[in-house]
Amino acid sequence: MTNAGLDELINSIAAAKGTDAESVRKLVKDKQAEFSGLLTEKGAAQLLAQEAGVEAASDNNDEDASAVVPLADAMEQADVFVRVVSVFAPKGFEKNGRKGRVCNVQITDGKTKASLVLWNRDVDLVEYGKIERNDFLLIRNAQVKSTEPLELQSSMLTKVIVKKPDEITTELSQLAAGILSNTAIPIRKISELSDTEPEFDLYGRVLRVDEEKEFVYKDGRKGRVAKLLIADGSGTCRVILWDKNADISQRAKVGDALKIEGGYAKKALNSEAFEINVGWKGHIFLHPKKHPLGEKEDVLSAMYKEKPLASAAEGDEFISWGTITSIDSAAVIKKCKACNTTIKAGAKACEKCAGTAARDLLVVSVVLNDGTKDVRAAFFDSQAKELLDVHELTVDMDTVVRLKREYLIGKKVRGVFSAKTNSFSGNLEFTARHVISVK
Repeated sequence: MTNAGLDELINSIAAAKGTDAESVRKLVKDKQAEFSGLLTEKGAAQLLAQEAGVEAASDNNDEDASAVVPLADAMEQADVFVRVVSVFAPKGFEKNGRKGRVCNVQITDGKTKASLVLWNRDVDLVEYGKIERNDFLLIRNAQVKSTEPLELQSSMLTKVIVKKPDEITTELSQLAAGILSNTAIPIRKISELSDTEPEFDLYGRVLRVDEEKEFVYKDGRKGRVAKLLIADGSGTCRVILWDKNADISQRAKVGDALKIEGGYAKKALNSEAFEINVGWKGHIFLHPKKHPLGEKEDVLSAMYKEKPLASAAEGDEFISWGTITSIDSAAVIKKCKACNTTIKAGAKACEKCAGTAARDLLVVSVVLNDGTKDVRAAFFDSQAKELLDVHELTVDMDTVVRLKREYLIGKKVRGVFSAKTNSFSGNLEFTARHVISVK
């Protein structure tokens, strides 16, 4: 919008409000101040026009590229067409008593790189997995915050249109052809993990979701951490989600496909196994549109052999099945959050570390028969919830089992089991590591 166009819009607002142009210009400055300087003069005027019912310049359709300018030429407010280089983790903040969200996305148009700062509602595009590396973005009314370094920001007037590489239409194809995909970031499998790479992308399926925990950084800031166990057919790996990325643990379910962008590998404490960390430079989201993963059973079948329960030996981990003939017990026990020791019923603190913070652990014991023998199998935590088909324990366990007993008896359970000899009875017992199906 030229100065003449801005003047025309201001005059239209003045006419609609029955005031003069200078008064409207003051309102424009007040609107900019309201948004802490994040709106340009033109953007503030357009918001005032909307409030006054004045029709501003019409929006472009999603395919029209005629108004797009190169990033290097973007001034004040512009339409740009770019490709995503990387997505950082969203953050929450509080300013002047109001809470908000912000997320930084690195972008390029093939010649120039820039930062795109998404605010509040536009952060949903990241938090719900709409934007991933190498996607194309057609951004209408991006606010140019600074030119050195180049930074664009979203505002209430900004429209971010996400285009997957296979969704580019004829109208946008010429612009897209000039922006090569970002091949510098490798896509790894779990079996290929190394701590020599600063970052990588990886696909996996969720096998377990651990409870989120809070902690305090050395500088006094509060932090959050959550853990997932994932598999991709080449192996299993623990994923550590820091701060805002920990939100995924509240939505992830066993079997879900996910994509990690910008993860880095470290060896686990006292172990040679690698675990993946996803910090503020990384991003993780569920249900990627396209992924190379097989179904949950396919992923597990590539990792474990199948055998009958009767042929299992001490230390085996394998895929098998069994029909539930009885439910021996079901209970919720308390585990210390600090050291994972079982807290005795009625105790107010952990005997081992004196910690008072505890978590509930669901334990279900059943008898399975696969046609070869009866065996006792234990299901813990998320595996127990899958077996019972419950997500939250809103009633006591006796009630849950009573309601579920008729449903479960006679059901065939298929999963990954581990075998271990009970030190008291000397019998071989089984623990469900992953529930594949209950039919």
